[in-house]
Amino acid sequence: MIRKCLSNPNKVFTARLRKPDGQGGTAWSHWEISAVQDLSGAVSELCCIGYDITDSELAQRQTQEYARKIDTILETITDGFLLLDHDWRFVKVNAVAEKKIGFCREELVGKCFWDLYPDTEDYNYPAAYKKAMREGISVMFQDYRPQSGQWYEITAYPSEEGLTILFKDVTDKKLAEDQVRDTNTKLTAILNSTSDINILIDADYRVISFNKMAQESMRKFYDNRELAVGQNILEYVLPGTEEDFVRHFQSALSGIPVETKIKLAFKPGLALWFLVKYFPVYDPDQKVIGVAFNSTNIDKQQRQYEHLSEIASLYSHEIRRPVATILGITQLVNEDQLSLENKEWFGYLTKTTRELDRVIHRIVRQTSKIE
Repeated sequence: MIRKCLSNPNKVFTARLRKPDGQGGTAWSHWEISAVQDLSGAVSELCCIGYDITDSELAQRQTQEYARKIDTILETITDGFLLLDHDWRFVKVNAVAEKKIGFCREELVGKCFWDLYPDTEDYNYPAAYKKAMREGISVMFQDYRPQSGQWYEITAYPSEEGLTILFKDVTDKKLAEDQVRDTNTKLTAILNSTSDINILIDADYRVISFNKMAQESMRKFYDNRELAVGQNILEYVLPGTEEDFVRHFQSALSGIPVETKIKLAFKPGLALWFLVKYFPVYDPDQKVIGVAFNSTNIDKQQRQYEHLSEIASLYSHEIRRPVATILGITQLVNEDQLSLENKEWFGYLTKTTRELDRVIHRIVRQTSKIE
């Protein structure tokens, strides 16, 4: 630097110098040096002006490092990335965007976006990008490219530099959603055709979905009260049954299905029997994420069973008692004192009574098997 100054008097040369700061770091300084001539034109002295630029140098280096990290992130993300200036020219393009657009970044940077992508109402992006740039708001939307049969999910963020665009191919996701939607439509049709109440509940007792019968039953039993997604199912559990419901629900959440019968008294004069089932619901990783609640109205069957139980009780107690009495009396009769004719009739009586007793036992046993 000194040699340059001596060879070029009156010209200013600059340099940045660094040295250890004594604390394990580096101190930076900026210098301006010039050779000063005397009246005879000979160099008489060097004029040096220096100042500390350590903070700005560190800030610049941090900025450069941050920029490198940002570039690394942009090159590793799976989304396409575009940065457009306020004149709609490409400023930055990542590798994914290059691949999707079909041009390398050197061909794109500096070119106008609208030269490659037409400003047409056939797609959502023209209106969305203009709105984001004009109103200074973020926009998120989807667009379909019929030429390639691909769906894209796009987000655009306005900034001082212009417009940042992130996009990703969601074709597989859309196809999967269509399949799920079709499956859900069929499943909903099946569930709505049954007379069972079916409610899907998450682990926090919130309603996720339900069938038509569940909605109609809530209206019928709860005075036109509506069942809605997001509601807490405990709001519909009848007083006195909350503890059992929570216990069965938690059992299903632990992976153990539950099946139980319960008689519910909704209001005076309206008490019905239900067969209630709690099934664990699993995600693709086999983790329990909720409970499928199924309820079948078995009031008619239960009342029939109760009638059968009453009949069995009648046979078991009211009819069997006199039969047992007759059998007891036959044990007391001394057949040796009976005439030949009476012995014959006594044998018929004993045999018939024992047969009747066996029939009563069979009726009671068969009735006890009914659940």
